[in-house]
Amino acid sequence: MAAKKRKKNKLAFPVGVIAIILAVIGLVTVVRFSVDTVSNLTDKTAAKKEYEQMLKPVVMFDPDPFDDLTQADVSQLLNSAVWALLMSEDGAEKYPYSEGETFGIIVPQADIEKYFVNLFGTEIDIASMHSTIDMSDYDITYDAALKSYILPITGVESAYTPKVYGIEEQGSSLILSVGYIGNSAWVQVADGEFTAPEPDKYMKITLRERSGGMMYVSSIQSTDGQEVIGSGNMW
Repeated sequence: MAAKKRKKNKLAFPVGVIAIILAVIGLVTVVRFSVDTVSNLTDKTAAKKEYEQMLKPVVMFDPDPFDDLTQADVSQLLNSAVWALLMSEDGAEKYPYSEGETFGIIVPQADIEKYFVNLFGTEIDIASMHSTIDMSDYDITYDAALKSYILPITGVESAYTPKVYGIEEQGSSLILSVGYIGNSAWVQVADGEFTAPEPDKYMKITLRERSGGMMYVSSIQSTDGQEVIGSGNMW
């Protein structure tokens, strides 16, 4: 009887060690999972912020929806490219002022083309269209002799600010569920803070990949938001 008891006690130590090892492995797994989860959430939040920054000059003037770029109003897209330039680090400071009848800053068409391609890719041959696009709705004038645009020096209040609520991966494309938040919807509360308003509407914005791995806007479509958020590999 004593021998059996000693035998049982001899087994207790190895079993206890194994239990401790398994507990440590489990703890390491949980810690690693927690770290990976936090890292993934951080990466996803960063990606959404990056796309919000990209879409600011597009969403701010609420362009008409289009299923593909061949259906888009090119003047609206070009205006977005102009504001992408003006809102960039390049800004407007380096450009000269017009001394002619039309007052404003003179921006070479090539500079605006660069921002157009960054936003909308190369499906539209914008380089061949400058003299045919009517930009009068935006008080923007094209000077063919200078191969430049004359941009008005006026303050403009944007209609909307984008907020990305979800991203769905479809092959090499991304479908963003974007809330359009009206700037007048922000209400100041105590200590200079602002409440976060609900979007006035949602749009489904598809980004396609072009050479170099860069993404560009290929369509803007109406949606109720839930349609996109509840489908596919949304995150």
